[in-house]
Amino acid sequence: MPSYAFGCDGKITDEMRKKILDFHNQARVRLAKGQERNKTGRLPPAKNMYEVSWCCGLEKKAEAAIAVCPENLADLEGYGINFGTRYHCPKYPKTSEVLVMDELGNWWNEVRKYGMTDAKNRYIKEDMQFSMDDWANMANGKNTKIGCSYNKIKGKTVFLCAYDNNAIKDERVVYEPGNPCKKDQDCTTYEGSKCGSSGLCIGKPEPEEALERACNDESGMTEALRKHLLDTYNAYRSSAARGLEPDAAGGNAPKAEQMLKMIYDCPSEKIAFKLAKKCPSATRPIYSHNWNMHKVSSPSVPDEAAADEMAKDVSYKLGCVIHKCDDGKYVHCLSTPTGPGHPVNKPIYQVGEPCKKDSDCRGKFVCSVDEGLCSLS
Repeated sequence: MPSYAFGCDGKITDEMRKKILDFHNQARVRLAKGQERNKTGRLPPAKNMYEVSWCCGLEKKAEAAIAVCPENLADLEGYGINFGTRYHCPKYPKTSEVLVMDELGNWWNEVRKYGMTDAKNRYIKEDMQFSMDDWANMANGKNTKIGCSYNKIKGKTVFLCAYDNNAIKDERVVYEPGNPCKKDQDCTTYEGSKCGSSGLCIGKPEPEEALERACNDESGMTEALRKHLLDTYNAYRSSAARGLEPDAAGGNAPKAEQMLKMIYDCPSEKIAFKLAKKCPSATRPIYSHNWNMHKVSSPSVPDEAAADEMAKDVSYKLGCVIHKCDDGKYVHCLSTPTGPGHPVNKPIYQVGEPCKKDSDCRGKFVCSVDEGLCSLS
């Protein structure tokens, strides 16, 4: 048995697992040391850049996703995903293995072609226009696990890598500019991390630890307010999932299958604050988030559309602000992903029995049985 045996039972070989893993970690070492090219000049070196290890579970999900055509990414909800297709040329034949390594090179070189221009190394959706998503996932300093697979389908090879932390979030820092670690104390993203000899940190996140949890004070929100609003949303979603919410017909709304439990999301709070500062409050639709706005001083209850937004089963990130305008105080809550809009005569969530075991939930989510919600922890 080779010294690099991984213990996975997927289609690809241990030799290819090692090649893909080594490509990622060697690239991350060069990035951490400031040796990687930007479109102009070099990218800044990195602190808190973590070594990635191979995850058989992620490989299994990647393999299942590309086993069908078109690919089915539903089980990869919440993960970073890089997906590529390479076509076989009969005149210049290459094996799938060679094409996979070529595709990795293309992903990594996106930054050389398009350029990271943000001074804080943030993923700016408006600037990047999805041109550097693959590089951002590969360079994401918080990633600690990857799993990849590929499949030859007729005249092409499809290739997918899944990452335990998704870099594709607006204004998310892809990696922290700084110096690579020299001692364990330099590795601060995850508790108990160690500094490896290569300058990469070695560690693993506790559940939800990799998510951006620290919000700034600019919005005026306190941790107590954030917790209250988050708990309120999740209590409503739990009640809806278990069929306990009254409907307009005098009975109860149907139960929900795979309703997600929300987590607090600081970037969403930041966007909510921008909207709230436009007094009188802006009313134009935004397409990146579900948007609930309620005037605190008004005795009216939230309208049906706001309730619909709260019950969208695909949303699991929440950010809110409470802001005072001249005509009163307003609560703005944004949630994401948005899912479908308001299709006529179609439910806003999947009707069915709430989860009773982890396998009833998709992707990274596990079942919180008492709540009937699929949770990230």
